Amino acid sequence: MPNTPASAEVIRQRLRRACAVLDLAELSSQPYAMSQALAEVARCHRELAAEASAENYFVSAVRWARLCGSVDHVADLLCEAADAAVRLAAANTRAPEAGASPGQTAGFGGRAGHSAHERARDRAFEASQLAGQLSDPSCEARLLMRVGELLERCGDHADALQMQLRALDRMGGVAPRDASRLSGFGRLADA
Repeated sequence: MPNTPASAEVIRQRLRRACAVLDLAELSSQPYAMSQALAEVARCHRELAAEASAENYFVSAVRWARLCGSVDHVADLLCEAADAAVRLAAANTRAPEAGASPGQTAGFGGRAGHSAHERARDRAFEASQLAGQLSDPSCEARLLMRVGELLERCGDHADALQMQLRALDRMGGVAPRDASRLSGFGRLADA
């Protein structure tokens, strides 16, 4: 959805405020404050369609969040970073590859798009590994559904379905009829 000039200015104002908060957080170097400030700067960049900057800020936010000791916070930011990488891959898919003839697109995002998809998958799988350590089963189920949605956007349909089945199991064991056929699919099916 394209930003109108007015809405883009509002987002830029929010970005300036978020950067000021980040400057203050840097003075104290408290991990939670740093991760929150970095995440807000990343969200502003995402809204401005600056996908690479958004991903970089989310990755920095994850590093600081690890110092907090909150698994919920780390898992949430890993999903945000994965989402940013998926968006970057999509942006690279639309942009022409360096050296390509005019009108020729980068296909599956070229090397940059493929690399972004791989980063997204890695972060999504890392978040899924943290799911069992979350504060309650409903949070775990929501995280697994979110991971499934991210994997689906990366084209990992079998792994996405596996995550959704894990989420359904956490919500009470409801599973689709064909769940038994999934045992050999995906990276996590054998785990």
